[in-house]
Amino acid sequence: MQWSPTACLLLLIAPLSWAVAFEPDQSPQPPAHPPMTPEDGAVASVNPPPMIWRVDDRAATYTVEFCQSPEFAAEIIRREGIDMPFYNHSAALDEGTWYWRYLVVTPEGETSEPSAVKSFVIAPGTPRMPVPPTDEIIRNMPAHPRIYVTPGTLAEFQGRRDTVATEAWANLKYTADAYLEAPIPELDLQPMPAEPDPARKQVFYLRDGQPLVPKGFGSSALLSAASRANALSLAYQISGDERYAEAAKQWALFCAPFRMDYHLGDRGQHDTVVYNYEYGLKGIALAYDRLYDRLSPEEREAILGHVIYHCDNAYAWTHDALKLHLNYQNSHGQQCMHALLTTVLAVADETEQTREWADWLIRQYVNRIPWGEDDGGYTEGQVYGHKFSMILEGLAALKTATGIDVFMMPRLRNADDFWMYCMSLNYWWNHGGDCYSLLNPIPGSSADTYISRFLGSMTGDPYSTWWSDTVLGSPNHMPLGYLSSTGIEPKPPVDIAQARMFPDVGQLAAYDRFYDHRSNRIFFRSSPFGGASHAHADQNAFVLHAGGEIMAVDAGYYTYAGDTYHGNWSRMTFPHNTLLVNGEGQPKTIEAKGRFTTFLNSADYCLFTGSAAAAYPEMLDEFDRTVLFIRPDVFVMVDDLAAPDASEFSWLLNTFEPAEIDEASQTMVVRQSDQRLRVQHLAPEGLTYTQTNERPYPMLSKLWCRYTEAFPQTYHIRATTAAAEQERIIAVMDAYAEGDGPALEAAEITATGGQAVRLKRDGVAETVLIRDADAEVASLDGIDTDGRLASVARGADGQVARWLLQGGTRLSIDGQQVFASDMPCDAAAQYAAPGADALVQVKPSAPATVNLRLPVRPRVVMAAAPDAPETAQPAKVRRDDRRARLIVDTETVLWVNPALDLPTPLEPLTMTVRDGDGEHEVALPTAIADNGEIIAYGHFVDPREQGVYDFAAEGAELLVQDRWDQSVSVKGDDAVSAPWREAAEIYVRYAPGAEPVVTATLRDSYSGELVNLLRNGSFEEGSPDYPPRTWTISHPRQMGYTWPFWSQEDATDGVSCLKFVRPEVYMTLTSQPMRLRTGGTYTLRFMARGDATVAKATVSGQLGSAVEVPIEPSDDWRAYEATVEMQPGYTTVRFGMGSGGAPDQVLWVDDVQFGRVE
Repeated sequence: MQWSPTACLLLLIAPLSWAVAFEPDQSPQPPAHPPMTPEDGAVASVNPPPMIWRVDDRAATYTVEFCQSPEFAAEIIRREGIDMPFYNHSAALDEGTWYWRYLVVTPEGETSEPSAVKSFVIAPGTPRMPVPPTDEIIRNMPAHPRIYVTPGTLAEFQGRRDTVATEAWANLKYTADAYLEAPIPELDLQPMPAEPDPARKQVFYLRDGQPLVPKGFGSSALLSAASRANALSLAYQISGDERYAEAAKQWALFCAPFRMDYHLGDRGQHDTVVYNYEYGLKGIALAYDRLYDRLSPEEREAILGHVIYHCDNAYAWTHDALKLHLNYQNSHGQQCMHALLTTVLAVADETEQTREWADWLIRQYVNRIPWGEDDGGYTEGQVYGHKFSMILEGLAALKTATGIDVFMMPRLRNADDFWMYCMSLNYWWNHGGDCYSLLNPIPGSSADTYISRFLGSMTGDPYSTWWSDTVLGSPNHMPLGYLSSTGIEPKPPVDIAQARMFPDVGQLAAYDRFYDHRSNRIFFRSSPFGGASHAHADQNAFVLHAGGEIMAVDAGYYTYAGDTYHGNWSRMTFPHNTLLVNGEGQPKTIEAKGRFTTFLNSADYCLFTGSAAAAYPEMLDEFDRTVLFIRPDVFVMVDDLAAPDASEFSWLLNTFEPAEIDEASQTMVVRQSDQRLRVQHLAPEGLTYTQTNERPYPMLSKLWCRYTEAFPQTYHIRATTAAAEQERIIAVMDAYAEGDGPALEAAEITATGGQAVRLKRDGVAETVLIRDADAEVASLDGIDTDGRLASVARGADGQVARWLLQGGTRLSIDGQQVFASDMPCDAAAQYAAPGADALVQVKPSAPATVNLRLPVRPRVVMAAAPDAPETAQPAKVRRDDRRARLIVDTETVLWVNPALDLPTPLEPLTMTVRDGDGEHEVALPTAIADNGEIIAYGHFVDPREQGVYDFAAEGAELLVQDRWDQSVSVKGDDAVSAPWREAAEIYVRYAPGAEPVVTATLRDSYSGELVNLLRNGSFEEGSPDYPPRTWTISHPRQMGYTWPFWSQEDATDGVSCLKFVRPEVYMTLTSQPMRLRTGGTYTLRFMARGDATVAKATVSGQLGSAVEVPIEPSDDWRAYEATVEMQPGYTTVRFGMGSGGAPDQVLWVDDVQFGRVE
């Protein structure tokens, strides 16, 4: 029965006197239930805010009250009869502070005392998102179609196929056209046995009310048939082509008599509902919505009966069995509910039963979205991010069917930022939770491309569009591929924050240069969601990339649920770069939490602290890990630890290759390709080191495991302290290229009131001062502060170049107080910055009066939001020679004597190109970087003639970033020679006023040559015992020790090649995907030899474009070549090898090329 609250508006002079029987339960929320919302005193993000309160087991219903008086002595808005512990109000509230409380009503009618009073604030301009009662929502639903498009938006929706959605439409049309030719299956219907097999996931067919068994026709066949109805009906909706409509109707009517698990009395179970037919059901419901006006009443009844039967099963499982409205942290249950939302919205107004389902679903999705909160984060990890697309489909359906736009909520508005910062940007190894590293053709999630593009389309975000264009996954998805094609122009992340913290989900990403794929970056997790679901026991763990290589790896890949290796190793603390206490890690529970307590990001620094003692119950009282990232390549890590008893603490590092460990100096050097990461443990003394890559548990312990014993074991390193109750571990990590060698000098020394790290390189000396918790101040090297941490850098002339302060009210350098505040602040300054005489960033804990001493007289001081110089306005500053005094309310960047007019848009920079056809100009848009430099950029710039070019821009930094192979990207100052192929990115970075003359002159043309787009087809990149870099394998399952190895045996060209040992069943090695931008004739070339009898190379592209090349046995290297007509879009090259012949067969492959002849 549909819920309908009783509403009362009361005017009270004094608080009500309640005849009470009990107090409401005020204990902590159950772990699987969302937190109390809104947080007490919070500023609401939408008006009215979604509300969530404590589950009370005695409740039949709840009552909630709002008032603008804390004593509830004014008008009260009261809602009674609420059947779940959350609520969205149906009208916008007045601006100001509101107070709210709830009451519990038992089945016997007893009413509790009011709960504790909490408050929230409705600020001016807060977006309005009232949620009417469900009966009103359903009554006002548009006519069919209503899912993703309505009668009023249909013309615009259809028009996209000829403008911004041509690729999405071409792929859908290709699929639909193939389905037009597919015959409807002929069924062999048998009587249902008197005692049918009680197993689930069985298909039955109703004829005249009698169940029959379709022999040989299972759930996968039914899902396929429903998918055809879905695709054909969408093709009809977009094109208006009657052929698609008729075919879609035939497939939908074919599916209508089927019933899953009709033989069972209790069908509200996992295998009946999820990972079975939930998406086929959704497809039939969508076809019903799209074809509604073309169906007769009898046809509607038949299809609706199919939908209602299966919805009832899903509702019985998600509502009755799982109670997801109370226990929303359930991965498979949520997955089912996301599909159910779309399905039910298509038929919501048909029956009382569908109205009841719609009421339960709508009220949840307008109130909260699982696995994240307002920061937009998502806790299920990089690979399981694909489930977010299921959420987006449901919310897009909700928007068109009900008019409720949940995309205005921060949870969705910020999600594109989270995807861009924290998901996999083509990293060859995943991190974060359960990940199938090396197994997918695209690292991260195959859904990343269309998720980020869809999110960007909903927010109009050009940066998210850049990320979606850059990620190599396929953008094809029904319907998100078409829905997200809105024509937003991409923009690389040149002028946005180079680091973001997402505190609600406890994840952080910090980059040196976000737009440079080989720049250094660190990822960190300290999460209030603990180790729930697909997350791991990895609080305060980090992953570190340097020079395009992964130097500190998250080794917790996903063999699969129930596997011994996964259960005892992968998801536990050991393979993550965090901490063990007496050899023990964190429990994998939602209660084993972490949280961020500090975050400051400036042009030079990124500072953050994760607090994770709660993740070590009864083992730790304190585990605060502070990381100071000094751009571009230094990471200072400070672990403050306290235990109830003397304990040994092990600092963990996991790597692909063995580290060179010098225990005497407490130094490690991690090697990966041509990159190095040096780790120096400066404190405490007396650490002991262990390193091993022995597998702690068998790999293949379940039939469905994704990995076999052939998969290499990463190196696990522990640096362990002597037993102590309190300890501080200080590690300095610096990244460098092998050819450059280490240049950083680091030392730990005792300071007054704390410890310090001295760093020195290239004439710059920096002191990082860490105050002890029991000291009021810390001082050393002329630095004096009450902050928790401070860092001061001096140039070769001894003058201060930059400084940072965390959690302090004052910082003095050489007797001069450079910063003072009446409230604790985080702050950072860069003197003689490219864009100003000084940049000072202040992040107050509360509105603060700040006094600054500057290196110059502040003639002009502009105040701007961080990373938004275009918002700069003259600051209200009191000046006195080199001193400035002002009030800072929120995080602000002060531009002192800026070198450019910040609010005025910049003019593009012109690049003159000289090629074989003459000279022409390319306009590069410009933006202001965080340090005030100007960045001119070209995104996906195509040369008229591909080849090697000499780029010149005196006084500027140049980056020519290759789309297809980042290893050939080139960066340098003033001038570089680099390949310029299609879809390159070109960046020119320079100081204001420099006005560089930018030229690109063709040196060597690729005319007449095959322009190879395949990454690492020479197999020169790789790590021992792993497949060649960027190549991934199919799920091997039961394949023993066979593997496609990176080999240095007898390569035909260079020093490395592919050695593919014969698997027990057919197995493939897949290249890094290519998103071809143009169609035409492409060529595949490669060399092969060996005695493999079942082997082939395959190119697979869009719209059926493909070519297959059999590989013959040969003792000598043999050249192969094939041409193929390709379509634009997602394309891969695969080498496959199968069983047959001797078990020790080997296939050798080298020098693979794929591209067009220029």
